[in-house]
Amino acid sequence: MVSSGPATSSSPLSGYGPLTATFTDQSTTTYGTLTSWLWSFGDGVTSTQQNPMHVYSHMGAYTVRLTTGTGVYTDTETKPGCVTVNPPSGPRVITYTYDGLYRLERKGYSTGEWLEYKYDAMGNRVAYTQTFDWPVVTS
Repeated sequence: MVSSGPATSSSPLSGYGPLTATFTDQSTTTYGTLTSWLWSFGDGVTSTQQNPMHVYSHMGAYTVRLTTGTGVYTDTETKPGCVTVNPPSGPRVITYTYDGLYRLERKGYSTGEWLEYKYDAMGNRVAYTQTFDWPVVTS
């Protein structure tokens, strides 16, 4: 059992993407010495460093989890919405990718959105995939 933790702090807690956050373990224990740390940053990435840095590339609110251990006891602290990444400011840059027949294969935006196109053997567009990592504002 980790007596008063784990306790976490991070800096910064919010900002524009990509956002670099620094995490600090503030855990204490009276049951031995802390020997393990497992950070979960809420975006599928983890770290076993005691005080890691992590870059958030996509907009959203992220729940951060820290599990600390002594080799015998473990404890976990979860902080919902600990980090918030806002959409980037400034103009969007669009990149187009074409295949050998000059058909549009992919259109990507610097803000994280992209469209991908598929064609059949006759050259007809049969499908496209659209992903938006940042909110789209239309008027």
